[in-house]
Order: sequence, then structure tokens, then C-alpha cells
Amino acid sequence: MAKRKILLNVPKEKSWFFAISSAETIHKLAWSINSTLNLNLSEQEGITKGAVLFPILFDDQTNPDFSIGIAKNRVDNQILIKGLENIDYILVIKGNTTDKETSKLIGELKGINNIIAIIAISQQKIKDLSLLENI
Repeated sequence: MAKRKILLNVPKEKSWFFAISSAETIHKLAWSINSTLNLNLSEQEGITKGAVLFPILFDDQTNPDFSIGIAKNRVDNQILIKGLENIDYILVIKGNTTDKETSKLIGELKGINNIIAIIAISQQKIKDLSLLENI
């Protein structure tokens, strides 16, 4: 009997990235997001870049269709993602959610008082976003 090779191709999980401008601390911002979207963003290990640790809050348990995380982009005059120097936080949404559902989530977040602006980030234009794909 001849041996056969079966190639399993698993599609990459869809990801959306959004820049958030807010003067609040990451914990106050996460509390507002948790309250608005009924999530449970909690502290994760973070991303180390050089000697700086950039905090991350993440929730992959509350909703079976998607996971959501927020990373601080500026710590001690250091920037996590080059090209986004004026951005305070980066919101990551990953999973099996449609563009319409993602837009609805963003619309709800825009109603939070301590969020000044939320702007979609193009993955093709900002190469350093790969740092956040594995959170």
C-alpha cells in the first residue's frame, strides 16, 4: 500500500487592530471597556521590547467567537509600534467575527467617555503589528 501525505492547511485567525487615544491608565480604560462590552480584560505577561515591558490586558474567555486585548503603546518615552507614536493604546480583536460585528463593538467603545478616538490601523502599512498577533 502506498503512503499518502495529507497536507492540513489551517487558515490564519482574522485580526483587527485599532489605535485608541485616551488619557486614562490602562486599568481604568480596561474597566470602562469591561463595563461597556461585558468583558473580563485581565493582565497578561506583556511584551518586552529592549528593557521596557509594555503591559497587555486580554480576554479570550468571555466570548467564544472572538478574543480582545489592549496593549499600552507608550511606556517611559518608548514606543511599542513604530509609526504610531501619538497613539496611547492598541486594541486587538481576533477570531470568528464579521466586519459588521467588529464595527458594532467599535461603535460601543466610541461611546465611552474616557476614549478620545478609535482609529482602524492598516496591517499592510504598519509592519510592527506582528508583535501583537500572538497575544
